[in-house]
Amino acid sequence: MSGAGRDNLRFIQGVRGLAALAVVLYHARVYVDGPAYLHAGRRMFEGGAAGVDLFFVVSGFIMVYTTSTLRGSLRDTGRFLVRRIVRVWPVYAVAYVAVCLLAFPSGHPDFQPSLRDAAHALTFMPRDAGGTAPYFGAPILDVGWTLNYEILFYGVFAATLLAPRRARPCVLLALIAACTVALPWMLAGGVQMDGMTGYGVAGYASLLTSPLLWEFGAGAAIGHLYLSRWSLKDRDVATCLAALTGALFLWMLLSGYRRGHGPIHWGLPAALFVLTLALRDKITPWRVPPALVWLGDVSFSLYLLHRLPQVVGRLYPHEALTTGGGFFAFTLVTGVVLAYAGNRWLERGLSEWLRRKLLRPVVSAPLAEHLGPTFGAAGRGSLAEADVQQGVAHR
Repeated sequence: MSGAGRDNLRFIQGVRGLAALAVVLYHARVYVDGPAYLHAGRRMFEGGAAGVDLFFVVSGFIMVYTTSTLRGSLRDTGRFLVRRIVRVWPVYAVAYVAVCLLAFPSGHPDFQPSLRDAAHALTFMPRDAGGTAPYFGAPILDVGWTLNYEILFYGVFAATLLAPRRARPCVLLALIAACTVALPWMLAGGVQMDGMTGYGVAGYASLLTSPLLWEFGAGAAIGHLYLSRWSLKDRDVATCLAALTGALFLWMLLSGYRRGHGPIHWGLPAALFVLTLALRDKITPWRVPPALVWLGDVSFSLYLLHRLPQVVGRLYPHEALTTGGGFFAFTLVTGVVLAYAGNRWLERGLSEWLRRKLLRPVVSAPLAEHLGPTFGAAGRGSLAEADVQQGVAHR
């Protein structure tokens, strides 16, 4: 049975949960990095930033999976963009405002945003296109820099939905190549695949030319392969390949080797890991622990909201309370609790309410039936409900 016939991608939820946990531990590493802890933070969690690249690959996969049955039209493309942005913006806006409110009384110069900075953050624009790649002037809620790329890829991917389904992989490849190869060649006279190096171009072009787009593209390619008829025949071989790439990813994570974002850093190991997991899942679905699936369900809120207690610890330091293993554990638990609240009241509350308001029309019966095999019960409602399934919900 091909991946197209399954409603709930538990293995993808598990990967999202692991990616979010890696990022949380990366940011909390400073609390257990002293001699008293044998520099455990640096030794064990320094590579946790790789969770960002893993998220990018998974995002490309999910976009292909959730749109695989769309025939393609301007209406479908517009609705896709509305659904995606509504899933992201409300949670991010609340988290950003919360950080600003927590940070403003401190007077810390790095946490006093101007109206221009806030406008750039809330419209997913790089604050400083000439700054260090790939962040280009991260907002006060520092993880927000990754959402700039996420929204950019939504636009690039949406353009492929106008093409016939069979042609979409080629169209996506052509668009990414145009952005990351042809455009840099015209603007800067050269091409590179290091996501940690920019071209010095202005404005949104700094994001558009970033090699990080290839990570989304790799995830999309894996999604197309997962939905295709082709698969490995031997489950044991597929399991061994997944174990090897998982060991490779863990090795690089703990060793700190080739740290950095982009295809030639964390992007390639992340793509190989997701690829082998997907190939094995096509043969026999992975048995993913429910706790890890739940962590994947709340991963987007966890990714954004876990920074709140850590920001408080940075801006209002107390030698006894905001250092060491105790505060390390406190930030982890608080981050998970905030993630639960964010998922329940923001993602499944505010975002869903906005989506229903913006996407009132109900799809016709023939299209609803066509959506059924991929989205299950969601195919019998509005097209806006197509990505409600927890296994394919956006992180």
